[in-house]
Amino acid sequence: MRQLAALLMSLALLVACGDEGADEVGEEATDEAVFRGEAEARPCSEVFGPREMASSKPGPCSDDGVLIVPGIASSECSDGRVLVHNDYAWGYVGEPWNPHEPGAEPVPPEPELDACFS
Repeated sequence: MRQLAALLMSLALLVACGDEGADEVGEEATDEAVFRGEAEARPCSEVFGPREMASSKPGPCSDDGVLIVPGIASSECSDGRVLVHNDYAWGYVGEPWNPHEPGAEPVPPEPELDACFS
């Protein structure tokens, strides 16, 4: 019985060590993907500009040469539309993005919030 327990503990240790190696390889692969993404990503000012339609799942963008995967806050409005915003812009899904005013809080304007939740 003790030998079986020792064998199982050894097996668990090998599996755990094997996972660490896999994580390191995965991290390297992720770093390479991020590097490729920086070169291919459009500037955030374009991705979240008024010529683009707001989305609850936008892709990555580049901000001063740094790859950004922006988070999105979303709320379903009383009229069924979905209001989304992040650090760059706000909008309703399927409608154009509205960049935040310089120096303003990165949230939709108060009248839009009131209209959404009324």
